[in-house]
Amino acid sequence: MLRYGITKTIDVPLEYAYSWLTDFRDDDTQIVGGAYPRHILRRSKSQFVWIQHYNRDGKEKESVRIVTLKPPSSWHNESVSDEKEGSFDYRLTRVGRSRTRLTIRARVTYKAMQPEVKSEMEKALSADWEKYRAALEKDYSSGRPATD
Repeated sequence: MLRYGITKTIDVPLEYAYSWLTDFRDDDTQIVGGAYPRHILRRSKSQFVWIQHYNRDGKEKESVRIVTLKPPSSWHNESVSDEKEGSFDYRLTRVGRSRTRLTIRARVTYKAMQPEVKSEMEKALSADWEKYRAALEKDYSSGRPATD
């Protein structure tokens, strides 16, 4: 099992960050340059379920994601594919009136692939979340609502 995580500070209020980050949409992956959309199968007040497509070694793969919301400041994501299983915890903490800290902790168990390198996983996760952070702050500063 590989454990890794990152922390990001976001210049928006916690309530806005939580609403924006948990308003899961099919096209969210475009923010990080993902070539494949997610296909949301179920939405409820407390849970989202989707299929996430990705490409590994030139082969299209998919995983199932189950996200459980824990308002007002956290959520949990379980991911299952043929290659690995992951458990991700997201927590928001208020660090000022208009600043929020996002902490992500992950645990991944590999089934049909070699374990990834922790430092590379953290670097990739951080790079993706820099893009989400920038989009989130841009929406907030433009006055866009946190949810569609």
